[in-house]
Amino acid sequence: RVYESIAQGCVPLIIMDEPESKTDVEQAFEGLLPYHNFSLRLRQSDIPNLPHLLRSFPNATWRALRRNLACVWPRFVWLQTQDGLSPLGGAGARSVLRPDGHGHGSLEAHDAWATLMETLSARVASRRDRERRFVFNWETPASSCGSFPET
Repeated sequence: RVYESIAQGCVPLIIMDEPESKTDVEQAFEGLLPYHNFSLRLRQSDIPNLPHLLRSFPNATWRALRRNLACVWPRFVWLQTQDGLSPLGGAGARSVLRPDGHGHGSLEAHDAWATLMETLSARVASRRDRERRFVFNWETPASSCGSFPET
């Protein structure tokens, strides 16, 4: 359901524990993407108090989460296709780039496929050189990135 929330521009609410198995739920690309910057995590025991908990978050917190969500959404969408047709239609992923031309010229370089490849690259890098930290910029050149005011 995280994908559906993100696709609708909604901050994902992740119930992060499985009480019966006493395990946490891991999300796609979790080793690469800072979920705490664009989603909320709660425990199943929080569900009865959910309306109160959600209202208790300050507006500034919601704005920050939505601002970051606007930068990370392409990482969850498959934009690359074999036939060159984009699921976004027309100009495809190029039509939702920032006007300043920031980035690689296409969101395809920042979609779910590219993020999967980055995840695998990070794993390989960590196995080869455990001392070196893998650097990854999770923000994308989507036109929505940076479109939310700070206040």
